[in-house]
Amino acid sequence: MAEPRFLNINKYIQHIRKTYKRINLIQKGNLYTYTYLFNHAPNFDKQDYEKIKFYDYMPVTFIFDIDEKNKTFTGINFHHLPVASRLIWLNRLKKMRGKLFEQEGVNRVILRYGVLKFLMKKSIFGIRKYRMDRTRELRIVPNQQWEELLSIYSRTYFGVTLAQVEQKYKTFIPGF
Repeated sequence: MAEPRFLNINKYIQHIRKTYKRINLIQKGNLYTYTYLFNHAPNFDKQDYEKIKFYDYMPVTFIFDIDEKNKTFTGINFHHLPVASRLIWLNRLKKMRGKLFEQEGVNRVILRYGVLKFLMKKSIFGIRKYRMDRTRELRIVPNQQWEELLSIYSRTYFGVTLAQVEQKYKTFIPGF
């Protein structure tokens, strides 16, 4: 396991706040980081936590589906994948949609779930559904900065260590 770039979680959070622009609108095809208040939001149900056993309170997520009716969004939380796996996924994506990463700024990368699985089957380990009412400080990551952010270990888990998450990933077998 690689050493985290930010040994102190507060330095990581400061880096995120300083580097990425805060926005209010979430769209499919973008990479975001945000604060996720799983256990502090209204309507928190302790049974929800018992089902998942752990969560990431500052995810880095590629959004591929938004459900306006239920006020949720679904994406790959890259903190659940080891850095090497994240970069493999990103390199495969760049081979498919390279021009979007060569241009300055934020360029949406629209992908269907089947394409996400095709890029790397084990990436589905990181797929999570999030409630919009529990999301704070939404920040968008420009395409040219995806690799930098995906290369950082964050230690933003509640209920597990980074090593435990990596162990869960290693033992995960996609069921399709």
